[in-house]
Amino acid sequence: MPRFRIANPQTQGLAGIARLFQVFTGTADPACVDVDRWGTMNEDERIAQHSSSADMTRIAIEHNCALAPDTKNR
Repeated sequence: MPRFRIANPQTQGLAGIARLFQVFTGTADPACVDVDRWGTMNEDERIAQHSSSADMTRIAIEHNCALAPDTKNR
């Protein structure tokens, strides 16, 4: 079966330019800010915010956020 290289749409076109600009200016992705905020909450507080550890990990992976070392194995 032939392999097709699929481009990541987050790195193409205007989205790619916006992400590159964010890297140079230090602007944070709002989803990454949410993941950081949820990481400081305990489990009960996260449940009240309707988020789980699995949600944190999924969002961090989708948005290429850096996870704190203690949240990677949750």
